[in-house]
Amino acid sequence: MGVLRLAAVLLALAAPAAAQNTWVGGASGDWHQGANWSAGVPGPADAVLIDADALVVAYATNPAVSVASLVLGDAVGTFAPALRLSTTASLGVARLHPRAALQLDTTVQIAAADLFLEAGSSVTAYSLPSVDGGGAVRLAVAGTLDAAAGSTITARGRGYAAGAGPGAGGAGSVTE
Repeated sequence: MGVLRLAAVLLALAAPAAAQNTWVGGASGDWHQGANWSAGVPGPADAVLIDADALVVAYATNPAVSVASLVLGDAVGTFAPALRLSTTASLGVARLHPRAALQLDTTVQIAAADLFLEAGSSVTAYSLPSVDGGGAVRLAVAGTLDAAAGSTITARGRGYAAGAGPGAGGAGSVTE
């Protein structure tokens, strides 16, 4: 039993940590351009950091985005980064610091293991028709979704009008 525990500890210590990959592409740019990143286009093993006043876009014509983790901004809100996803994405553990924005401009799934929204951060889903004529935002958070007071999640042009639909009149709020 002791040998098995030792082997498990050694395997855990040998597991590679996510490699840091930082946005260096200026005020705006394409996620899938290697020159916009400190270590090339981010991949599934990367810990991505966008801590600049920048609009980073993953276009619908781009391959899927897949990263180990994503951090937008810094803890004090020095920067106001925005990441616009128009393609399928798997974000691992995602954290949006104050003034950071995640924009979902797609009807394909955006997944996160955990999503942490700090005060002053936002997630906005834009109205897009789906192939069946309807429209849906597919944000799948497998673990924790923590939206701090002062953060916002907005669905533009989908669902019920403010104050209408199931649960109308509850303690929550709807932004149109």
